[in-house]
Amino acid sequence: MGSITNEQYRYPDDIYDRAWEAYNDDDYAKLSTSDSVDGDGSNRYQPAPIVMKTAATPKKGSKYLNFTWYSANDNDKFYAYMYFAELEKLQSNQFRGFNITHNGDYWDGPIIPQYLSTTKSYDFVSTIQPASTHQFSLFPIENSTLPPIMNALEIYVEMQISELESYNGDVDAIINVRSTYGIIKNWEGDPCVPRAYPWSGLSCSSDLVPRIISLNLSSSGLKGEISLYIFSLPMLQTLDLSNNSLTGEVPKFLSQLLYLKNVKLENNNLSGSLPPDLIKKKMNGSLTLRSITREKMNLHSSIYIYSIYVHDKNIFDDSVDANPNLCTLESCTKMTPEQKKSNNNFIIPVVATVGGLLAFLIIVAFIYWIIKSNKKQQGKGVALPVDPGSFLEKRRQQFTNAEVVLMTNNFERILGKGGFGMVYYGVLDDSQVAVKMISPSAVQGYHQLKTISPFSQVTILMRVHHRNLTNLVGYMNDEGHLGLIYEYMAKGNLAEHLSDKSSSILSWEVRLRIAIDAAQGLEYLHHGYFGLSKTYPTDDKSYMSTVIVGTPGYLDPEYYTSNRLTEKSDVYGFGVSLMEIISCRPVILNTPDRETNYIVKWVHAMVSQGDIKNIVDPRIKGAYDSNSVWKAVELALACVSVDSNQRPTMNQVVIELKDCLSMELSQRSESRPMELKDSIEMMSISMVMNASHSSPMPR
Repeated sequence: MGSITNEQYRYPDDIYDRAWEAYNDDDYAKLSTSDSVDGDGSNRYQPAPIVMKTAATPKKGSKYLNFTWYSANDNDKFYAYMYFAELEKLQSNQFRGFNITHNGDYWDGPIIPQYLSTTKSYDFVSTIQPASTHQFSLFPIENSTLPPIMNALEIYVEMQISELESYNGDVDAIINVRSTYGIIKNWEGDPCVPRAYPWSGLSCSSDLVPRIISLNLSSSGLKGEISLYIFSLPMLQTLDLSNNSLTGEVPKFLSQLLYLKNVKLENNNLSGSLPPDLIKKKMNGSLTLRSITREKMNLHSSIYIYSIYVHDKNIFDDSVDANPNLCTLESCTKMTPEQKKSNNNFIIPVVATVGGLLAFLIIVAFIYWIIKSNKKQQGKGVALPVDPGSFLEKRRQQFTNAEVVLMTNNFERILGKGGFGMVYYGVLDDSQVAVKMISPSAVQGYHQLKTISPFSQVTILMRVHHRNLTNLVGYMNDEGHLGLIYEYMAKGNLAEHLSDKSSSILSWEVRLRIAIDAAQGLEYLHHGYFGLSKTYPTDDKSYMSTVIVGTPGYLDPEYYTSNRLTEKSDVYGFGVSLMEIISCRPVILNTPDRETNYIVKWVHAMVSQGDIKNIVDPRIKGAYDSNSVWKAVELALACVSVDSNQRPTMNQVVIELKDCLSMELSQRSESRPMELKDSIEMMSISMVMNASHSSPMPR
């Protein structure tokens, strides 16, 4: 305000790179000083010091200093910040004090500016009518001898963001990177959200929960070693640290970032040798070498390893300016026999459906047992020994391909299709069954699985019996044909009963009972004698690097970083399914709006608006207790929390759902005794949302 140069001031005058525009009005007089103006010690976001050296004041004959702006959107909300500093040395008989109004209503005051010291005034302003006028008026208080002044003004509009915030682990990591190197950029707020305005130098994924996939810190004045915090950005595909003053060795963790495709390290002061793991990637054929020409890279020669650029002194000894102390592949690094051993990282397909962890373990254990058995027979001519007390000993549980063809009437009736293959209807000993045929692509992926005990898992899984879980009744391994045989769900799946084609509409009470039954099934898997924790390897040195197979929308976001299914992954999938039960909407919505095309996003948006009626299936027509619905929706949101540590256990989910049912029953009849049944007597419906992406339908 009152600028005498009409220039715009940004960085380096403002360390946050805010754009300070000169604003003058014909009704303003200008004040200025050449002295420095002290900042407001309580305000982290100080205005640029240079803008505080000028001020606007009413011209002689006027007592009011007015500032006006317009808003075309009645939903816009604003934050206004005003800054004041007395620029004149007042005499003993002079005094400046004033109040501020917004559209005629008191806003702040009295303001008494201090000599060459910043005073801030701020408040929250909401528009009332579309295209309304916003006028701030500053006018002297009764005993003021001087008119009001204003040095600077900031106005921010509050953006309504329906996007989910960035993954917490990525946020923590990039903030630590910023602190480590003292990076001075416009890195404030969420790194990836709004998606149109990511932090400078960052690129983010388009996933439901945004992930940082590219980090460009080239020519950023970085000093010290390559920060370990970069390893906490596991989805990185591109990393550019070129043209800095980095020292130390090239860290081993670069080879452990599974998705990293492009890393630039030239023009630093790195030393030591290239990590053996990077060399190993080249030797096993997963890396390629290519020459980077002087004209293209401004380097005499570079080795390109997994898109990692390092200077090659063996080819051009006269050019060592890139990383003069960095030894390269050919010149000084030899692999030890231990380094030549293959690592324990395997790629296996996984299925992510409701209750999918059970089906996943069955198939993993089954196929792995088959593979190991075949290897034993081929390598030593000895069959895999069988525990005499196990279920696998019983011939009736293993079937030939011919028997399965007869069982399914030559695969006549398709029940559905999942990530592992087709599901067919069959009849076994006058009982209906569902046969899941394992596709060749899934089988091929399992040939590298070596971390799960093959035999104990199948034995355990075939012993699992719970009224809300599908029973595995047999399997097939015959000349490359693999299959699993389940009990058949004769009454259809939940998706059919929720659909518009269903002859009956499920009441809110029935939906809650269904959810409780499904939750109790998962609770049994997690905490019963079966114990999922007993089926996973506990060696921290082993981990599974997975290729995701299954239905989009159900997969735990943390799976992308941990590459493991956990109990909390099931909780996430259950939360998505609970949203489907409540709303009768599909996981992926048919809408062009990418911000709400997943049910999790859509529910978040509805809740943020306080809109519960539009979340609930409209066919229920309000026949529910609103408190019960709210509690169920909040539980579903808790289950899909981005941070798995914030998700409840299935024990807690069951308890909360029973509370929801209690509220519903109490609302319907205060005098009716409350009964919490363990299952629905009127029908038995599996927690399978869609046969096209689920395990075979149970009874």
